Amino acid sequence: MFREAHSVCGLLDRMEEKGLVRRTRGLEKKNLVRISLKDKEKQALELSSDTKVIPRILSSLSEEQRQQLITCLEIVRAKALKELGIKKEPPFPVPMPTG
Repeated sequence: MFREAHSVCGLLDRMEEKGLVRRTRGLEKKNLVRISLKDKEKQALELSSDTKVIPRILSSLSEEQRQQLITCLEIVRAKALKELGIKKEPPFPVPMPTG
């Protein structure tokens, strides 16, 4: 997400105030905080994260068009990161679906 720790804490504070998430302290480590979604939000996430939608949409493109799309998105992403002054990579890069 390219966010600093204090920014994430602020976002979580606001989400907790709105009743979207719950924070619990780790039992084994005092500085560990677990964030969990409440039941209503879990249902909303499940509905919105149908992992088959993107591959179905991308299947309308040929393999060559998908590769062109990936190349274009990588160029735009690199430029956006440069413009924002962000030098670090996300912790878990997500590969684009190809099929």
